[in-house]
Amino acid sequence: MADVYRTSAPKGAAQRIQDVVGHGKVNVVTFTSSSTVTNFMQLAGELPPAVKVACIGPVTRRTAEDHGLHVDIEATTYTTAGLKEALVAYYAS
Repeated sequence: MADVYRTSAPKGAAQRIQDVVGHGKVNVVTFTSSSTVTNFMQLAGELPPAVKVACIGPVTRRTAEDHGLHVDIEATTYTTAGLKEALVAYYAS
């Protein structure tokens, strides 16, 4: 069996995430799958309270909540286009 897909973080990712997120350079973090939540939280540690969280759908939302995150935005159409629409609607209001 050959690996054709593997999720892994690039070298130095934790420091880059902490540099950006920890210094107020991020308004919202988007998650498109449960694995992105899990991997991001392992690298970031935690999010500052002002950072909004957006999820592509309910499964990803549950994973985010399991990691102690408050989800502010959730797509109703579970695609990246749906997530974009949810973000636009959230910030337009």
